[in-house]
Amino acid sequence: MQRDLFDTVINAYGDDVEANEDVYERVSDALHTDLASHVKPVGKAQAPVNVLTRKIRWVQQSLKRDGLIERVGQGQWRLTREGKFRLTQINANKYMVAAHTELGVYIWARSEHVFNNVIDSDIHLCLTSPPYIGIERSYGTHTNEQAYIDWLLSILTPIRQRMVKGASLCLNISNDSVVRSRFGARSMYLEKLTLKMAEELELELMDRLCWFANNKAPGPTQFTSIRRTHLLTKYEPILWFCTDAEHCFAHNANAKQPYSAQMKKLIAEGGESTTRTTPDSKHGVKPGDFANDNGGALFGNVLQHGINCAEKNQLVKEAERLGLAPNNATFPVALAKTLIQWLCPEGGLVVDPFGGYATTGSAAEQTNRRWLCTEMHWDYIRVALARFKQRAGYFVNPRFLELDEPLIRRRFASA
Repeated sequence: MQRDLFDTVINAYGDDVEANEDVYERVSDALHTDLASHVKPVGKAQAPVNVLTRKIRWVQQSLKRDGLIERVGQGQWRLTREGKFRLTQINANKYMVAAHTELGVYIWARSEHVFNNVIDSDIHLCLTSPPYIGIERSYGTHTNEQAYIDWLLSILTPIRQRMVKGASLCLNISNDSVVRSRFGARSMYLEKLTLKMAEELELELMDRLCWFANNKAPGPTQFTSIRRTHLLTKYEPILWFCTDAEHCFAHNANAKQPYSAQMKKLIAEGGESTTRTTPDSKHGVKPGDFANDNGGALFGNVLQHGINCAEKNQLVKEAERLGLAPNNATFPVALAKTLIQWLCPEGGLVVDPFGGYATTGSAAEQTNRRWLCTEMHWDYIRVALARFKQRAGYFVNPRFLELDEPLIRRRFASA
């Protein structure tokens, strides 16, 4: 069954009970076709049958099986709770500017359409966290390794074409979501993806950063609690690439953390007071070392941030207020701020093709960088708008807000 017909049929349902005849008309309107033109002679008897309405009924049965719609009478259906919370995706050939500030813009669209056909700006940093392979989400699940790698490369290719010399690409991706079901052997898709990005996108691998999140949910349960072969998962990798390492914009002095109390005390006392050497090392200290106050300490390449943050918690409440499905696949804004300050020059453009709740956009605002996010799901953008209400130049497209009505939104998305 074609995915576009599946989306078109479910988008034809509003919050009330819908008769089949009304659904047929809405689907045919969305497909820009005359319903009557689909009557064909079928079978040995060559009886006239409307093949489009028959396909729609097949889709209805699939939706019923998936728990998205339910029958309430003869030829009458309605969305289930799960169906109402299903995310609204925009068609591949459409886009809408949802909102902007003085620094950035959020576009409701599939990213490949925007970066192929809409914008031509120079990009200085792409910071993104794509859907993880093997993790079930309301927007779908990627399970095939090679298909996932090919899909991700198709998203990143038009972005790469606009990245300037020295620009960086940071990919927050999962190390945990693909564990071979029987004995727990890890997939090697990360290694395959890294090689593909280096070869096909002509990027240079700069580092494999670790995002250490001590409060990650315990897992993988099968192998930590039942078979007891694995340790708890506590980190996610962030692959850092650059278009040209020699001219890389990264400057670690732009991303520092506060000194520890011990280091502050050492600086105040004028640094080291003795000479120390280690026989088997070139490194040593002498009086006066570490006396300079450089404004903070450099981060290590293990970045520690919890899964949740205050901004995310506020957005979850906003989703509840709006009656929309929450997005739990987010990374903390503090992590994004560190990466942006470090990797993107002032005045540079940061992009995120999987905008979600606009964590990248919010972090760019807070670090005074320009930004552009795309997101194919209306629901996530609608919630993310709460992040920018107090930002200079904040404007929401009135047409975007008109889509608060679910039926209008679904019709627009599939038209």
